[in-house]
Amino acid sequence: RQTVRVGSTGRRFKDTRSSSLKPRHTAFVAAGFLIGHAAMLLAVPFDPFFPFCFMGEELVLSIRLYVAGFDLYAPSVDVVRHQYGRRGSVKYWETVSMVFATPSMNNYLTNLTIQRMMHLAGYPEAMPTFVRPLDVLAHSASFGASGPRKLNDFLQMVGLDVVNKVQRTPEWCLSGLEPPALHASKNT
Repeated sequence: RQTVRVGSTGRRFKDTRSSSLKPRHTAFVAAGFLIGHAAMLLAVPFDPFFPFCFMGEELVLSIRLYVAGFDLYAPSVDVVRHQYGRRGSVKYWETVSMVFATPSMNNYLTNLTIQRMMHLAGYPEAMPTFVRPLDVLAHSASFGASGPRKLNDFLQMVGLDVVNKVQRTPEWCLSGLEPPALHASKNT
């Protein structure tokens, strides 16, 4: 399976608004730092068919929240940090293998769940005819993108091309402005 890795631009931008403390729109949620009203979980419940998922859930959750009508924001200042490079410390994917006493269990689960993630994100090679085992897509309609907005609008807004597997950083992310799609919907 081939996916797109969405990286950080590593850039800081000049604030174009009157208040630098105002949260900025963001393209994707961070599953390890997601804050919202409980109504968010009622409208977009976590997908129980993503067991032990460590990769892909943020893209699908971002899609589902956007399509359900939620706008995504990031704090205006850094308030939390995740240190990936903890040498000598046990990593998440190692704990899964420890729990199941199988060295490659996390890789096995990831290979299954990434098919579900790709299907829910609209990757053409993850349509039901290509997914094995097909059970990976069980109840995917219940945990897919449904709401007043469309999946393709999200993909276009964040610059993600699932067919060609490329992502371009949208100008609104770099400038700190509101995404054009959201701006247009407020003016109609």
